[in-house]
Amino acid sequence: MPLKVNISSKSGPYLEMYAKSVTINLVEAGQITILPKHTPLIGVVDISELKIFGVDNITRHFAISGGVLKISSDGVLILANAIESVNDIDFARATRAKERAEQRLQDKKDVDIKRAEAALNRALNRLNVYSKNFEPGKK
Repeated sequence: MPLKVNISSKSGPYLEMYAKSVTINLVEAGQITILPKHTPLIGVVDISELKIFGVDNITRHFAISGGVLKISSDGVLILANAIESVNDIDFARATRAKERAEQRLQDKKDVDIKRAEAALNRALNRLNVYSKNFEPGKK
């Protein structure tokens, strides 16, 4: 029996599909892979790559910027702070965001270090997911 995967972000429902597995990073547990009949769990999602291996045998890759994960008998629910499919990532924009965050951290004047570090981590994650997985023409 496949996993029902529901993902929502601040802008509303993002994705609903059936999957054979879901791989995601949690703040306290590190990387986990969720298979059907997984033990119920609630966790805080780390800035990381989300991989969903669909029932169609296609792996989908996403850059996720934190959130909450709930595993239940109904499936997997992810409430994402922000999420982008690998094919929706704007590489140039992510590169500029990385450069801005690095500059803020270098300047160190009137800068919220934690916020700048989080922005840098989000940009690096988007660039990493894109670089490892982008396939032109696929959505």
